Formats: sequence, C-alpha cells, structure tokens
Amino acid sequence: MAEDAGRLGTDPQGRTPSSKRRPAVVAVIREFLSALPAGWVWLAPVRAADGAVTDFRVDAVSGGEHASGQAVEQMGGLVSGSRPGLADGPVWQLYLQVLATGLPGRVVDVGDGEAARSEVVVRRVHGGLLIWSERVDGTRRRPGRTEAEGDVGTAGTGLRTVDRSSGPVLPLNTPDAGSGREVTMRMGLVTNARVMSGFPRDATVGRLRRRYLTHPVVAQSAHRVAVRVQDMIQPVPLMPFRLADLDAVVLYAPADRFARVGGDWYCAQGLPDGRVALAIGDVAGHGLDAATGMAHVRFSLIAWLSIGILDPGTLLGHLNTLCARLGITGTAMVAVYDPADRALSWARAGHPPPLLARAGTVLELAQPAGVLLGIDADLTHPVVATHLRVDDLVVLYTDGLVERRPDDTEQPLDQIKRTLSQMSAVRQGPTHASMRGLLPRANPDDICVLALRVRATP
Repeated sequence: MAEDAGRLGTDPQGRTPSSKRRPAVVAVIREFLSALPAGWVWLAPVRAADGAVTDFRVDAVSGGEHASGQAVEQMGGLVSGSRPGLADGPVWQLYLQVLATGLPGRVVDVGDGEAARSEVVVRRVHGGLLIWSERVDGTRRRPGRTEAEGDVGTAGTGLRTVDRSSGPVLPLNTPDAGSGREVTMRMGLVTNARVMSGFPRDATVGRLRRRYLTHPVVAQSAHRVAVRVQDMIQPVPLMPFRLADLDAVVLYAPADRFARVGGDWYCAQGLPDGRVALAIGDVAGHGLDAATGMAHVRFSLIAWLSIGILDPGTLLGHLNTLCARLGITGTAMVAVYDPADRALSWARAGHPPPLLARAGTVLELAQPAGVLLGIDADLTHPVVATHLRVDDLVVLYTDGLVERRPDDTEQPLDQIKRTLSQMSAVRQGPTHASMRGLLPRANPDDICVLALRVRATP
C-alpha cells in the first residue's frame, strides 16, 4: 500500500493529472497547505515532450498569510530558477526517485553550507511532490518556539560566588524532567554551576496540538478540504435516488473521520441498455493510503463499464489484475441488475454476500467462489443469478458493518438481519435514517452500505 500512496489522481506511472483536472487539484492542495504551518511545499513536475522530467514548479506553499515572503515569491516559479545549484544534487535525485517509485524518502540538504543543513522529506501526492523541510539544528531552537507559542518559559542562571551560609545546593523537590511541576532549590556557594529548568512537554506540546487542531479556522479549512476530496473521489448522495425500478440509498462511514475517505467504495449507475451496474468493495488499509487504492479500483471499474464491459466475472478479473499490478489487496462484489426480468447477476472476490430481505425473512444470497483481489492475477470469478421480486430489499455492505465490538452482546449481523426483517415485513423502503440505524456507535473500520428496494413498475 505504501508503494502506491500519493497516486491519487495520477496514472500508474505517477504522471501529473490531466490539464482539465489539474486546476481543481492545485486549488485543493493550496487550501489544505494554507492550514499548515510554514515549511511545506508542493511541487508539480515539468515534463518534456518525451515525458522526461526537466524541472519542478512551485504550485503551493504552507503557512497561509504567515508564509514567508520568499516562499510566496517562489509560487508559480521553477525550482531551477530559485535554487540553480539543486539540479543533479542529492535532493534533486530524491525528487526524481520519489516521483518515479511513489516511495517516500528523506535526505539532508547541505544548502549553502554546513550551517544551513536541513532535513528534507519527500512524498508523492497527486502526481506532484509534497516537500517538508526543517533545519537539522532545529531542535536547538524548538524550545524557544514552544515557549513563545505556549506562554511558558525556561530559565538558565550561571552562579558564581554565592553565599553558602544557608548550606550547599540541595534539591528539595526534583520531579522527572518535563513533568511540569515546580523544582525548588536551596542555593549555597557554588562555582561555575548552571541551573536549567525544562519546559513542561505534556502541558505545553499537548496544549499546542489541541489549540492547533481545534482552532476554528484550521478545523473549518480542514473540513472543507476533506469534503472536497471525498466529493472528487467518491461522491455520496445525501438523498435516496432511483435506478430503473430500484430505490437506492448509500451510507459511507470512514474510520478516519478527519480525512473522510478510506478504502471502502461503491458504484451504482444506470447502463445504456436499461440495466443497472452495482458494486461494492474494500481495499485493505485505512485513511488516505487506502483511499489511493480505492480510487484506482473505483475509477477503473467505471471506465470499463463505460466501454461496454458488463459481465460481472470479467469485470472482477480486470480488477484483480489491476490490484495485483499495483500491489494492493481487497474484496469486491460486482453485479448487474436487469429490470426486464428482475435478475441480479453477480460475482465476488472475497466479499460478503448481499443480504436479501423478503416479506419479513432475511437471508444471505448463496455466494459463488471468489478469492481476494490482488492475490493471484490468473483467478476466475464465476457468476450466479438471483431473481428479485417487488418490495425485495437488497443490502450490499463492507465487512466493517458486521465487525464485532467488545461491547456487543450479540453478533452484529444478527442485529442487522432483525432490523431488515422488520423493514421488509411492513414494506418499508430504505432511507438514510433507517440505514443509519444499522451503523455501530463507533467503527474502527471503514463502512459502506448500498441498500436497494425493488419498486413495482408503473
């Protein structure tokens, strides 16, 4: 998964997104970096006609209104122009290496001399490079920055020829370093001694972190960016929608509530011949790393559907080959529904079977054989068919929904079946409110649910 981190919006070779999507990508990255402290830069590769990287352009810097004037002046400029000595050096080689492989890396940049040595960390993101750098001697200045921002201080006193009438230096209360408690000393005659108090790390750094993460401007900006990223990768309808004679509802609950994206995905779209394509899946992992693989899988499936590849087994075969080449694993279920005879044809790759609720009875559809995606590129995926009826309720879900928690008194799947049974007994269609009742109070894993109800044709 780490190998593929940062490819979101790129092709498998990590090339920059198309010119049509690039302004939107840059806008999102700029808004995100504006909420971070100074020290972050996002570079877009500049390529020759043959695809070779010839330079990097500074497209975003962190710090917002507090960004350094030099950083702002470099916006839109080329790295070779601002730092001509960088080309062909270790930092430049790291840029090319990370861009080509997708593997993050770090190096020490000597810059203009030993006094200006900086640690540079590089990661590929959205087809460009996210750069973070800090002076290697930054730890010497960090306490001072922490004091200024945390309203605390340290004190150092050189003691020479102090009256020793009160006795020798004696620590009366010496807590562990960094505990934040007061140290009381009785001072006597000392020669060339130095007493240094440490800043309270737990109280100060913890408070700074909370202050940063809960600052209204930062929180709102981060939330807007997360929503826009989710909308770009996997829009989740906020209302029920109609596909042929199916009423559909989608719920998405990522484990990472800050990033708002994860490895779970779905697809529900009408096809030109009147049928409906349905799919759901789960790429291994959490957060943005898993979302990277999820984006590849979801967009690839949509692309294959658009060119007329409609057999569920064939589609899963292509997804399996893709995952094997990207080095990711996951589960998936792909189905095609035909409203003409209400036949649901589907295949699976290690994914839980759909639940069918009919007139108060709930059962798991008989599952065909199918192994995880990405394990063996040569596997086949047999297709089975189920005929649905009016008022049938079909639920596709990822395994985070049925994962048992320590406080569960019964199996989550049994609870879900009971709820669906009650809904189907009174012919209640899926709504966001009723489906949210299936979700656990806390989910350590991503959850995606696609619920469908068959309507009577007019």
